[in-house]
This record gives sequence, structure tokens and C-alpha cells, in this order.
Amino acid sequence: MRTPPPAPGSRVDVVVIGSGHNGLVAACYLARAGLSVEVVESDAVLGGAVSTVERWPGVLVDRGSSAHVIIRQSGIVEELDLAAHGLRYIDCDPWGFAPAPSPGDVGPAGRPLVFSVDLDATCASIAEACGPEDAAAYRRFVEVWGPRSRAVVASFGRRPGPAGLIRSFWPVGAPSNGRPRTPGGELAVDFLGSGNALLDRWFRSERLKAALAWFGAQSGPPMSEPGTAAMVAWVALLHDIPPGHPVGGSGGLTAALRRRLESDGGRVVLGDGAAELLTRDDGAGSRRVTGVRTVGGRRIEADTVVAACHVQVTRELAGDAAPPALADADPPIGNGFGLVVRALTTAPPVYPDVPAEQSLRGLQLLCADRAELAAAHGDWAAGRLPRTPVPLAMCFSADDDTLTPPGQHVVTIWGQWYPYEMADGADWDDLADGEARRLVAAVDRYAPGFADSIQRLYVQTPLALERELSLPRGNVMHVEMGLASMFAFRPSPALSGYRVPGLPGLYLAGASTHPGGGVSGNSGRTSARVLLADRRTLPRVRAATGQVLRRATSRLRGTPK
Repeated sequence: MRTPPPAPGSRVDVVVIGSGHNGLVAACYLARAGLSVEVVESDAVLGGAVSTVERWPGVLVDRGSSAHVIIRQSGIVEELDLAAHGLRYIDCDPWGFAPAPSPGDVGPAGRPLVFSVDLDATCASIAEACGPEDAAAYRRFVEVWGPRSRAVVASFGRRPGPAGLIRSFWPVGAPSNGRPRTPGGELAVDFLGSGNALLDRWFRSERLKAALAWFGAQSGPPMSEPGTAAMVAWVALLHDIPPGHPVGGSGGLTAALRRRLESDGGRVVLGDGAAELLTRDDGAGSRRVTGVRTVGGRRIEADTVVAACHVQVTRELAGDAAPPALADADPPIGNGFGLVVRALTTAPPVYPDVPAEQSLRGLQLLCADRAELAAAHGDWAAGRLPRTPVPLAMCFSADDDTLTPPGQHVVTIWGQWYPYEMADGADWDDLADGEARRLVAAVDRYAPGFADSIQRLYVQTPLALERELSLPRGNVMHVEMGLASMFAFRPSPALSGYRVPGLPGLYLAGASTHPGGGVSGNSGRTSARVLLADRRTLPRVRAATGQVLRRATSRLRGTPK
């Protein structure tokens, strides 16, 4: 619903551009600190890619993300007390399910893999499906990589400089009884290595490796790329806190953030986004941000602006005032990311001989061999559609009856590595329905009869994601998540500190910045912390400068002519 705009022309301490979850997180922390904050959003729907709409009568469907993983490890939900503002998560437990390779399989290979918070139950499932050796290896894997993954969580919540990384990872390798807990060389090899290499070192069963690789690949890169080991190892944390889906849809998170912001005096205006950054000469040969002009013509004066939008959009809003650090930023956006099918069905997927409580609450990882992932990524790299689609399915309506009327369900099917631009020039508007049916058939291969349960389909191709969610080239992560564009390289080395050198008053947040895409909130919180620290520092600098000037003036007055 469009928010009625305030009277033309206003002043606040901070304007936040974009009502995605990172922008709202930043706004909440700033308002909590006592600043006046206004969030401006061009869309009529709150939340960007963390939003839910009534797609069909009485049916609530997520527009972007569905399973919230990283934010549940960040502490943000608790720090902002979002439960008091209406946020309630349904735990995805079991959080992962990988069915038998085919319904006809018998013996150990025909058993499903069920990953739950209960590590003992998970290991028992692995033992039945893959053998006791892999079950024991998985238990040890969680023990070793749990502390390491917690260090990654800590690094996600800090600025990505050397000091922050040392502070985050020191507990992993700190000396104990005079000896390092983990030798530095081993840590470097593990963290800089590929996810596939890590899986091959730890496990024997290809089925187990494929399920874990498909989970890790949700961050974007194939698990053959350097630096992807930690993306696989994130599973160690899900035995403490599983993914979750807000009651009423993914947008429950951003709705709670809005209520929290408004409780502290902040404001969100929908349907009137930023059209231009306002700047002025700072008297030292450069310019300073002084607010925004909206599409509707409002001028909002502000000391600072947080651009919680794509870095390319920020560059366009700055126009001729963009300094070299922003004007020359050219982070890798890639050629699309994935395709989403939202299916209205009469029943959730039914996997043969598997109870629904084991298969439906989390991520249905429908991949039995990493060769399928490699082939799909290879096709994407060549600008082709995947010859064999690899699906990931989710059905949160099985546990949340607020999403659909009785007798209906919403099943989300995610297919990764679909190119935005095809090598043969094919048009996505012509391909959408056919590719959706191929993804449905890929689910039906594991859950026979699923295709017959479908009533309606809504297809989000890479082009549709760009149109609906303002995601350039349909990349849901804004910028690629490879090693060369993470941490202090994201979105570029010059912009990795959340400030824009050469344009004071402008701060960055969102998936374009560290730690990247996914439902995290970390970049919004860190951007707010940097902004607040700068505001605290400025009066001290002014006071110190004034003191120096007064002393100098006093000395000059006392100097004989």
C-alpha cells in the first residue's frame, strides 16, 4: 500500500534509500540512537526481496527470500526485540531433506537424508543412508567447523578490515597450553579451498556430498570455486539455530522492522523513492551529501544518507557528484543467478515412504550427484539453459496455515544458474512457462504426482526478478559472491568501509556490501554503527580543532611585534 507522503520539503537527520531488510535494520539502529530517520522506497510494497504479497485470492506468496538463515545467527532479531513487534519464526526442523535418488531404490541407498537440529538424529539418518563411517565423519565435521563457522558469523557482523578479521578468527587459532588450537596453515587451506575439496576430504558418500554441496551453493558460486568451503560448513551452525520462516511469510521480518522503526519515531514512505542525491560544495573543493530529492519532487534535507540499494543505483543517484571511488566502481554482477517458480497446489510434495514431518519443514535438496550441479553451472557459464534442471523445493504452508486457504499450499521451487542473457539471444518472456514446467518435472521425479497437484504457477525468471525487485541482471545477491568480491573487496576495495570516499555524508548498506546477499541484516547494522561512530567523532574533532586554534590565537596575541 502506498504511504501518503508528508508535506513537500522536510528535514531529518538521516534518509535511508530502500526499504529492504538491510535498509530497515540500519534505520532501526539509527532511530534507536535518537536520530530522526525517514526511509524512502520506490516500490508500493515494503521490504524489497524480503516481502510477501497476496499473489492469488487469499494466498500469501513470498516475492524473494523465504528461508531466513544468517539473520537468525546475527543477534539482530534479539537486539531490536523484533518479537515484541510481531515477528514470530517457525523453525525449519528438520532443516534439510534429500530423498533417495529414485523411488525404486532399496537398501541403504534408498534411505533419505534428514538433517535436523538434533545432531544425533542427523547422524543416525546419515548412517542409514550412507553408512556409519560418514555418520561419524559428519559428527566430527560439525565439532571442527562449528567454532570456525561462528568465527565467520562474527566476521559478518564487523567491518571487513584486517583488525575485524583477526578479532573474529583469533579464538579459532588462539594458543591453548602454549600450542595453537588450529595451525594457521591448516586454517588457510580450509578456508581458501573449495567446497568440493572440503567434502572430498571428509566424506565418502556422493549422496551426502551432493546434498551438502547443494546447500552450500545457495550462496551463489559452484562448490568447485576457491573460497567456498565455508559456505558448505555453515551447516554446522544449523544444529544450534535452524533456518526459519516468519509466520505470514518472509515479509513478516520487514513488517516487524517497520513497526520497530515507527515506535522510535522513524517513518517509511512507500511509492516515492529517491530520484537524486542532493549535494553541495563543502568549501574544500569537493561535495557533500545534504539529502535526497524523491521521484514525487520532495526535497528531504539530511545530514547523512544511507543508500541501502544496489551500488549501481547509488552511482546513478549521485550523478555528476559521484567521486571516482563510486563512479569507477564496477563490481562483477554476473549473468543472472536463478529462476523461481511459485506453485499453488492442492497438496505439498509427497516423497515415497517418507513422513511429511521429515521432508517438508526445511529445504528439500533435490540433488543426488554433484555432477548435476557442475553441468548446470557449466550451461550457465556458456549462456545456456540447464539441460538438467536441479531444484530446491520449500513448502512452508505445511506448517503455517496463515499462508493459504484450507486444501491449498504454496510450493517454492528454486532453480539455480539460469542466465539473464542467453548466448542465442532467446527471450525470457517466451521461455518462462516452459522452463517452469521443466523445474516442476524435476521435482516430480522425486515426488511422483506433484505435477498433477498444481493449480497455478507464478514464474520469476532472471528478467522478471530484475523488473519486480529492481535486481540488475536478476542477481539476487547484487554482486557475485566469489572470493574476489567478498570481505574487503565488496563491492570494491575503495567502498568496502560503508563510506563513499570523496562524498562525505553518504553511507552504503545492502547486499552490494559486506557480507553480501541473503537475509542477513549485518550490513545494515554495521553501516549504522559506522555512521554513529562518525557522528560521535565529529564533535570531538571540532572541539580539538577549536582548542588548537584558541591556543594558537592566544600565542599570537602574546607575541611582541
